[in-house]
Amino acid sequence: MATLDSSPPLAFRVLFLVVSGAALGSALSPLASESRSTAVRVDDPHRLQRSVLPEQYRLVVEPDLDNEVFRGRVEIDVEVVEATNTISLHAEGLANIQVTVTRKGSSEEKIELVVVPRDQFEMIDIVLSQNLQVNERYVIALDYEGKLRDDMYGFYVSKYYDNNVEKKLAATHFQATHARKAFPCFDEPGFKARFQVTVVTPPGYHCLSNMPVDSENELSGNRKEFRFQNSLKMSTYLLAFVVSDFVFNGDGNSEPEEVIFKTWTRPDAVAQTKYSLTVSRRMLKVLEEYTGISFIDKTQLPPLDKIDQVAIPDFSAGAMENWGLVTYRETALLYNDGSADAKMFVAIVIAHELSHMWFGNLVTTHWWGATWLNEGFARYFQYYVTDKVEADWRMWDQFVVDQHQMVFALDSVQTANALTHQVSTPAEASASFGSITYNKGASILRMISYTIGPTYFQQALQNYLHLHKYETVVPQNLFDSLKPYAGAAKLSDDDFDNFLKSWTEQPGFPVINVIRNYDSKTVTVSQKRFLFKGEGSQLYYVPITWTMEGRSFEIWRPNNYLTPQNPVMDLDGVVWPSERSWVIFNVQETGYYRVNYDTRNWNLISTFLNNIDKSISDIHVLNRAQLLDDAFNLARANQLSYEIVFDLAGYLVREYDYIPWSSALTALSHLNLMLGNDIRYPIFKRYGLRLLDRIFDRFNLNVPERHDEKLLLNKIATWACALGHQKCLDTAANMLRLHIEEGTSVHPDLRSVVYCYGIHSGNDNYWDIMWEEYKKSQDAVEQGLILAGLGCSSKENRLRTLLEYSISGNAIRKQDASSAFAAVYSNPWGVDVALEFLEENFDSILIQYGSMRSINSIVTGIAGRLTKEQQKKKLETFIQQYQDQLGDAGKSALEAVEENLEWINAHQDGIFTILQNIEYKQHRLPEWVTPLNYTLWLEPNIPQGTFIGEVMIYVVAHAPTDKIILHSQGVHSSNVVVLDRSNRLFENLWQSHTYDENLEFLTLYLRTTLIPNGIYSIDLKFSGTLRDDMYGFYLSTYIDDNGENTTLAATQFQATYARRAFPCFDEPHFKAQFAVTVRTPAFYHALGNMPVWYTRVWDNYTSEVIFHTTPYMSTYLLAIVVSDFRYIEDKISSNDLVFRTWARRNAIKWADYSIQVSRPLLEALETITGIAYIDDGQEHHFDKVDQVALPDFSAGAMENWGLVTYRESMLLFNDGTASARKGIATVIAHELTHMWFGNLVTTRWWDATWLNEGFAQYFQFYATSLVKPAWRLMEQFVVDHHQAVMGADALPTSAALTSPAHTPAQVSARFGSITYSKGASILRMLCSVMGEQNFRDALRTYLDANRYSTTTPSKLFTHLIDKSGNTALDSVSFEKLLVSWTEQSGFPVVKVERNYETNSAVLFQTRFLLKSQTPPVSTLYYVPLTWVGPGGDFTDTAPKAYLAQEQTRTVTGMPEPQQWVIFNVQETGFYRVNYDDTNWRLLSAHLQDPSQPLDGVHVLNRAQLLDDAFNLARAGQLDYAVAFDLADYLQRETDFIPWASALAAFSYLQRMLVRNDRYPVFEAYVRSLLEERYEHFGFRDREGHIDKLFLNRVSAWACSLQHPPCTRAARTALDAFLQGEEVPADLRSVVYCYGVRHSPKESWYDLLERYEKSRDSAERALLMAGLACSHDEDLLNELLGYSIQGTFIRKQDAASVFSSVYSNSVGVEVALNFLDEHFDQVEEYYGSMGAINNIVVGISGRLTTQDQRDKMERFIENHNDDLGTIAVAAIATIDENLEWLQVHEDIILNTLSERMTTTEPSTTQSPTEPSTSQSSTEPSTTQSPTEPSTTQSSTEPSTTQTPTEPSTTQSPTEPSTTQSPTEPSTSQSSTDPSTTQSPTEPSTTQSSTEPSTTQSPTEPSTTQSPTEPSTTQSPTEPSTPSTTTDDAGSLRATVLAVLTLVLAVRML
Repeated sequence: MATLDSSPPLAFRVLFLVVSGAALGSALSPLASESRSTAVRVDDPHRLQRSVLPEQYRLVVEPDLDNEVFRGRVEIDVEVVEATNTISLHAEGLANIQVTVTRKGSSEEKIELVVVPRDQFEMIDIVLSQNLQVNERYVIALDYEGKLRDDMYGFYVSKYYDNNVEKKLAATHFQATHARKAFPCFDEPGFKARFQVTVVTPPGYHCLSNMPVDSENELSGNRKEFRFQNSLKMSTYLLAFVVSDFVFNGDGNSEPEEVIFKTWTRPDAVAQTKYSLTVSRRMLKVLEEYTGISFIDKTQLPPLDKIDQVAIPDFSAGAMENWGLVTYRETALLYNDGSADAKMFVAIVIAHELSHMWFGNLVTTHWWGATWLNEGFARYFQYYVTDKVEADWRMWDQFVVDQHQMVFALDSVQTANALTHQVSTPAEASASFGSITYNKGASILRMISYTIGPTYFQQALQNYLHLHKYETVVPQNLFDSLKPYAGAAKLSDDDFDNFLKSWTEQPGFPVINVIRNYDSKTVTVSQKRFLFKGEGSQLYYVPITWTMEGRSFEIWRPNNYLTPQNPVMDLDGVVWPSERSWVIFNVQETGYYRVNYDTRNWNLISTFLNNIDKSISDIHVLNRAQLLDDAFNLARANQLSYEIVFDLAGYLVREYDYIPWSSALTALSHLNLMLGNDIRYPIFKRYGLRLLDRIFDRFNLNVPERHDEKLLLNKIATWACALGHQKCLDTAANMLRLHIEEGTSVHPDLRSVVYCYGIHSGNDNYWDIMWEEYKKSQDAVEQGLILAGLGCSSKENRLRTLLEYSISGNAIRKQDASSAFAAVYSNPWGVDVALEFLEENFDSILIQYGSMRSINSIVTGIAGRLTKEQQKKKLETFIQQYQDQLGDAGKSALEAVEENLEWINAHQDGIFTILQNIEYKQHRLPEWVTPLNYTLWLEPNIPQGTFIGEVMIYVVAHAPTDKIILHSQGVHSSNVVVLDRSNRLFENLWQSHTYDENLEFLTLYLRTTLIPNGIYSIDLKFSGTLRDDMYGFYLSTYIDDNGENTTLAATQFQATYARRAFPCFDEPHFKAQFAVTVRTPAFYHALGNMPVWYTRVWDNYTSEVIFHTTPYMSTYLLAIVVSDFRYIEDKISSNDLVFRTWARRNAIKWADYSIQVSRPLLEALETITGIAYIDDGQEHHFDKVDQVALPDFSAGAMENWGLVTYRESMLLFNDGTASARKGIATVIAHELTHMWFGNLVTTRWWDATWLNEGFAQYFQFYATSLVKPAWRLMEQFVVDHHQAVMGADALPTSAALTSPAHTPAQVSARFGSITYSKGASILRMLCSVMGEQNFRDALRTYLDANRYSTTTPSKLFTHLIDKSGNTALDSVSFEKLLVSWTEQSGFPVVKVERNYETNSAVLFQTRFLLKSQTPPVSTLYYVPLTWVGPGGDFTDTAPKAYLAQEQTRTVTGMPEPQQWVIFNVQETGFYRVNYDDTNWRLLSAHLQDPSQPLDGVHVLNRAQLLDDAFNLARAGQLDYAVAFDLADYLQRETDFIPWASALAAFSYLQRMLVRNDRYPVFEAYVRSLLEERYEHFGFRDREGHIDKLFLNRVSAWACSLQHPPCTRAARTALDAFLQGEEVPADLRSVVYCYGVRHSPKESWYDLLERYEKSRDSAERALLMAGLACSHDEDLLNELLGYSIQGTFIRKQDAASVFSSVYSNSVGVEVALNFLDEHFDQVEEYYGSMGAINNIVVGISGRLTTQDQRDKMERFIENHNDDLGTIAVAAIATIDENLEWLQVHEDIILNTLSERMTTTEPSTTQSPTEPSTSQSSTEPSTTQSPTEPSTTQSSTEPSTTQTPTEPSTTQSPTEPSTTQSPTEPSTSQSSTDPSTTQSPTEPSTTQSSTEPSTTQSPTEPSTTQSPTEPSTTQSPTEPSTPSTTTDDAGSLRATVLAVLTLVLAVRML
């Protein structure tokens, strides 16, 4: 047993006592001074000489916790390596040190000595009477005493409370220079030795140390002696012991060969140790695997086989890696169901400390000047290890923003240290443990890893560790282990060595400047040190990586290096992108440097990220974070314009990933701090809130499941509340109220937000309550959160109280005191409070903290937040008062304030100007001025194609402003006068005006500021050009009966085109009255919204038409037509309402039908809404409806109030098809519905366009069904819209009904099938849920409450909820249902798993996607459930139950086991249904059973079963065999509705399979199903509406399948037609298409002549589609040539020619070749790339072979610069086709082969041809194959569909007319299923009333998405010639035999 009574000879003892004064700061005697000067021979007085090296310590320590002292004895075995008579040891704060030195092995021979203290160096020198001999070993024995410290360093006391009883413990913390405070020692890491420790504990205590206990002995007084095994060879700072009464939790999983883990803590916290135990062992295994070195080293005796981890209540650091005994602050080890952040903190700290077992303990830095060799590796591996253990936390992504980017700021100042730098004093050693060492060290290691490759990096580290285990190292040792892999970095050994040194021996890092020469396509890069201020001379070896638009971001090996010798480099030999595409350097930010670009490249990146049509994920998430971090910091350093920065940051409204947001919010924190004290700060707050708005709404303080999203939620909520987001503040306050008043727990991930902002904005007494919670809490994490929350108070007295508590020494732990200060000074209300408190209480704070280090940190923290001159003066006064104590810290603090003020002076004004501009550069007008009324005068000069005008707008001001902003595009304004009408002042306030072309803003700058509530007038003259693109005020032409061109002028203002006719407030919520006057040329008249009030005629036959003033309405509803048209009028005028239809003279004869149908439709709508069209209560009201058929019209129709404009084919009916008749009626119904839904009550903004268009789409069917009940329109709605739009909504990119729209292009994109068809489908579902009468009553009150106003979804919901009493849902639940269907994209599939024993079913819902996503999409919906069994009531569509946004539920009451069940009765719910196999079999058997009537299953459910089955199979959720089993019943089906669904499904399959050699199998299968229907209809006209539709569809399919009677009849009918005979209207599309295909060229030219001469637009569309059906490639090329000549094919129809051609199987490659050869001509004619992009997308959707893919790639190579990203989308579309085929093709064809073999069909057909499908720019419709579909929905501007919508195919014989090439192209989504149309019809123009998919009458024609093939195509044909036969007998009689022959021939 060691003793403590050894002492030196008396003489030396006396001398020691005289000179040392117990080694506590006494002056030196002359003898001592002389001895020191002659004995100490080292260059650095703070460093020990290395003449004596320790080998073994034997340490005995006995603490007295009651008196907080200890005594000890240490014996140190040393080896002498250099003759010396002086031994220097470290010792600090130790008393009564007694020393003996003996030669080892002769303990009696004590060497005489004297001890000389060197207190200023924390050393003692033992000066001996003789030299120690080299290679001899000696024992130094020292007895001493000490005080247990209270500063958490050395050997110190810690306290905690157990049941309100104070408990003490003693613990050590020796890193970096604190072992000397516990025992005299060689306290530098380079002096490794072994340690044998013995600790004597007080009664009731036990002890832990690095090694396991060797023996435990009882001593007198109930003390215990714990003797520990001898340690491994290690440095003093790694020694540890803890004396406590703690308990442990062991992991219980230790095997004999495994490490024993125990976590120790105070007894009441042991439950919080579970996570640390779970994760620690896993992490250790990861490290053992990586390093190749086991933790237990059996070569060492005794081996270390345990790791104790101790949570210490008072701990200065986060944790300490003592070998075998890791100590932690409680928050770093204990986890009690806390936040994601708290859990992650525990994990990474444990990983950090365990990494040290290898990097730091096993291999140790020789000196603290290279601390990064320990801590850099530990920081690196804390992310590596945690990533392996918690794989879904994205730790490596977090590394970049938490470590790499964070340290940049510290490394950007002149005073930054290099990684390897000079360290001498303990203070300098302590300072080396900073972010440069940790974060930069890890970042450089990460860069090295990517430079040589992760595998080589691991091998190098394994070699390094094996070579140097139990030793100390310097950086060169590491470099030598890395150098063998220099070749992997493409560097020589010397260059690689220089590379490593340039990053470790120099401070800072570079910025790489990238300058592109866009003309020569070259790039120059250069480097310089990045500094916030000043210049640096350092140059680095910089690994250069880059990528470019459309390329991979997985390029992390360097392409080149910038070197100190070559700091500038031209990157030659690289094919750089065009000037339209960006480049990005530093891929995944693997290099430790910033990147700056030329302005143009920055703009290209910003434009890309801000473009809603681009996917931000095309830029790697780490590079999005890098771009933000670099940009903001470059601007901070004056190296980049903040204008560019904010331009880039604007994309954040589209960002939902944690990583870029983390970078952005860090950067914005600096701006928030700098700008926060300025009076203009609200501008910054509004900017921040705009960025946060969408992401906040996404979470809405609901905690998500994913770890990274929890982190993101916390950051977003913190910022939202900080910036004053009212909902955030209210919610936080309410959550805190519930917590305090009702005991409701706050979710851990929200506590920091709720505690802070709940206290900030809640009741004042909440502060006291939370303070009491803080004192009672035993959870350190919770205490930290409460403490931070208390510092958020806005009350100065509360903040001062908190600071007082922090220095009281009782309530707040010393380790947390500085956190209290930080909480206060981080609060904008608290920074001055903290500074004043510090000044007033400096002495008390110093006593409490015990040192200046914490005070210096507080002073620095406060100084960094001072941004005003008066604050600087206060700080200066304080620093002058305490200058002696503060020293350099005071100087640094003043410098920090100076830098803040300097930055503010340089940047603040500019930033606020930029932010102010951003506010009104957001495409939305500010609402500080709103219009009251317009007086508009217009004069078009039609011959010259120009117009002039004048407008006076009365406005009201709502806020002080010195500018007025209006919309204006392409209109020149002049003679501006702004007058103050309130005060009747006539001084012109106008000063100047500017025009922003991008935002389409006209800004009027005023001489004075407008006064709130003041009335002002704006008067200005303007002029413009009558456009030719069918938008704004434009020209249209037609050919009269004399063959002469006649021109007219018309308007189309929806959605953002009124601004093209006159300056205005062009947003729907700016409603106003309009008084319009139009001056017309001679022989023209004018139409307007209102009746004519007065006409003035001039001598030159011109006239001035003055219209009555309108009611309040939006600008987009204003309309003017100046023409020579004629009209017919509805003579019935019982209510004084006049209907007129206007058309060109030679077409007015076709207007009768529109007149016949319009009044009944309007009357039906008046009945539905309960509101008369003529509103007698309004002074200005409408008493007429003019409907005008325009020759050139971009949309299908437009609902201008009182003056509805139409494309001719949407209004004029000339003995047309049943589909055309239906289309005209429903389009008129759609537009008339808008008189209420859209005009009377208008969506406030286009993000909820469905409030206009969804209702119009729904009632166009509902109202028309009341007028035409025999048409079964509500059944047609299901297949035309409900089923069709499911294709678009089954894509992961589909938008919710309520979705953001900002720019005009985004607004235009809202007019798509989701808005129209899904909107209408959801309304139909709500009608079913609520009941028809309740639904109608709700709409009546809604319209009445909001008439002449604007609306939002919430306004509608209020009225729906009010009438939802019969839904069995309370108001909250019903609102959830409404929100779930309107604010979430997509829809679910409900899987029904029946339990046939219990007659129950388990229902599961998941979002239905055509292509599964990883991870799966977790969206859940509020699903109304209906079901029925055999004999059930299919008319009862009221929900029986709901899936209330839950994934699963069980329902009872299912039919008997042998009976089927069908869910979603009449398909009223917007969801698909899948069943278990048994139920599918029961359904198929029932439908195929001839004894069972088909009407036992409702016709809509028969259609539903087919549509669901084939789409489930397409998505891989159902076997195709099941779908075909079901479809077999179609041989019995005689109803059009199920056939429409079935043929839509077959269209997709036919297009995908047509080029397979076994395609005839599919063809034979479809013929076998279709045969009886064709025989029933034959090729002859029918009477009923539905029969006419059915006839067209069946005939088109039969001809496309080469059914001889059909093709023969088509050819014969065409011959007769060309001889002057009539063709039945509903067969024309079939006759024109298949007659042309099987006739000589002469017939084609005859048909072309008919097209040129025809004046009937509907007939022209049919003829064009027929011409495109030819299989003669020369004729198709000729037709395409005509389409770009601008002669007899209208520009609005040009794109449809392309789509008709490429929808022809022969024509798809013809179209591609033509586009390739005539690319420049096509682009010039169309005027933009939009239409070309649509064509490329359309073509790519029809390419299904590798050869075709190769051709597309060659085309893209030829035109890559022009095509841009659409090229990537096109290839992706083809690849998706190929992928689908690879998965499904053989399965389907094998299934059908077996089926056809079984059924033995007869007569094979020759391979069939694909039908031509709809134009790429227009969605296809569920149209009868023979009827022309009009391209556009009836009323809306023709905009192409949003990229997320699929196109549904067209009936095979309909001509496809697409939108004009000038329309914006938002292409349709790539993955969408084909939804309708028979496979053989030529692509025809779209049905009049449907938007994309079945296009809505009011919706612009849309195109297919670049990534998805056009899907519902008419049937396709293989390239083999068709076989004809005269046999008209059964198609099934001989199919098998001929099929076998065909297949045999093909095989030969």
